[in-house]
Amino acid sequence: MAQQKSQPIHPPLTYWGLLRLFLPLSLSDMILVVSGPVISAVLSRLPEATVQIAAYGVAETLAILLESPIIMILQAATAAAAHPPAYQSLGRLVWLWNGALTLLYALLAFTPAYFWIAEAALGLPPEVAAAARPAFGAMLLWPAAIGYRRYLQGMLIYHGQSRQVLQGGVVRLLTLLAVLGAATAPAFLAPGSRLQVPGAVAAGLALQASVIGEAAAIAWFARRLQRELAAASGGEAPGRPEPQVRAESSARGEPPVRAGTPPRGQVPDRLGPLFWWYLPLAGTQVLVWVSRPLLTGGIARADLAAASLTAWPAVWTTVSLLANGTRMVQQMTISLVRDRESDRMLRRFTVGVGLGFSLLLGVLGFTPAGDGYLAGVLALPPEVARVARPVLILTALYPLEVALQNWLQGLMVQTGRTGRVNLAALAGGGATLALVYAGAWLTDIPGAPLAAAATVVGMAVELGTLWVFSRPARARFGD
Repeated sequence: MAQQKSQPIHPPLTYWGLLRLFLPLSLSDMILVVSGPVISAVLSRLPEATVQIAAYGVAETLAILLESPIIMILQAATAAAAHPPAYQSLGRLVWLWNGALTLLYALLAFTPAYFWIAEAALGLPPEVAAAARPAFGAMLLWPAAIGYRRYLQGMLIYHGQSRQVLQGGVVRLLTLLAVLGAATAPAFLAPGSRLQVPGAVAAGLALQASVIGEAAAIAWFARRLQRELAAASGGEAPGRPEPQVRAESSARGEPPVRAGTPPRGQVPDRLGPLFWWYLPLAGTQVLVWVSRPLLTGGIARADLAAASLTAWPAVWTTVSLLANGTRMVQQMTISLVRDRESDRMLRRFTVGVGLGFSLLLGVLGFTPAGDGYLAGVLALPPEVARVARPVLILTALYPLEVALQNWLQGLMVQTGRTGRVNLAALAGGGATLALVYAGAWLTDIPGAPLAAAATVVGMAVELGTLWVFSRPARARFGD
C-alpha cells in the first residue's frame, strides 16, 4: 500500500485555517504547564510531602534555568526551516549548546558546587538541599532533550504539521503519568510503605522520561516529514520547501499559498554568525528565568508575605496556563507572514486569541466562579484565597499581552532583529522587578497582588519597547 503523503506547505491563509493550525500548537504548550500541578498533586500525598515538594521545586527551577538558553531554539528552527543550509547549521549549533549545558549541569549536580549554590547562594535549609540534589541529578539529560525536541518541532511547525506537535505533547503527558505512577504506586497501594526512591527523585525521573519520550515522538514525525519532502522535491535535500499549492485552496478560489525564500536578514547559514544571531534569544530566556526568583524575593519583602508566597505559585500556574495558550502565535508569525495581507491576518488573529484567553481569565477574576475555583479546585485556605483573589483580577489582560508580545517577537525574529528582542525583555523585566521592590518598600500592598500588578505593567513596558523596535519589520509588510 502506498504511503500517503502530506503537503509540506502551510495551510491556506484563512482565519479558519489559522485556527486549525493554532489550536494543536496551543494545546501542546498548555500541556507543559499541566505537568507541574500533576506532580505537586502526587507529591502532596507521599511521605515527607513538605520536604519533597520543596526539593522538587528547587531541582526543577535549577534545571529550567540551565535549560533556558535553548528554549528559543524553537523560534530559530521555525525561521531556519525555509533554508536547508541554515537549518543544518542550526542543528550543529543545537548539539554544541546541548553538550555545553549537559556538562555544566553535571558539574553543578555532582560536585561540591551544588551545595555552594543550594545552601550558600540560595540559603536552602540543609534537609531541602540534600533532598533536592538527587532529584536535580536525575534530570541530567533534560536540557539536551529539550533542545533536540524544539529543533525538530520548528521544522514541523514551518510545514504546518501542528497536530504532530500536539501528539508529541500527549506522549509527554502519558509518559509522565506512567513513570510517576510506577515510581510512587507502592505508597498508594500500601500506605505507610517506604518508597524505593524519594518523591522528588521520582518526579525528576518522570519529568525527564516524559521529555525524552516526547523528543522521540517528534523525531519520528520529523524523519517522516523529511522523507516526504525529499520525495516531493525529486530527492533533493530534505527540508527544502518547493513552491506548491494545496489542491483544496485552488478549488475554493483562494490565492496560492507558497513556501518560499524568507526575507533577507533572517537566519545565517554559517555556524559563527548563527551563534551571534541566536545568542540574544538565548539571553532573553535566561533573563526571564533569573528574574523569577528575584520576583519571589520581592513578594517575600511585601506585606502578608507568608500568605502571598503560598498564593502566588498556586494562582500563577492558572495565569500561566492560559497565557501559554497564546504563545504559539510567535511560531505562526515567523512561518506565515510574508506580505501585507498575511501580516494583517496574523495581527487580527493574535488579538482575537489574546482576547479569548483573557476572557477566560476574566471570568475567574470578575465573577463568583473565581471564589469557587480558589477554594474548591486549588483548595487554598481562606486567608490565602483572599490574597490570591486580586491576582486573578489584575492579570485578566495578561494573556492578551503575551499574545501581542509573541506576535511582535515573531516579526523581530523573522526579520533578523534578535538583539532587540533581548533589549525589550530586559526593559520589561527591569520594570517588573523595580515596581515589586519599590512597592514592597513604600506601600502596604500584599506581595501577590503587588507581583501581579508589576508583571502586567512590566509586560506593557516590554510591548511598548517591542513596538518601537519592530517599526522596520512592520514597515516591510506595509504597516
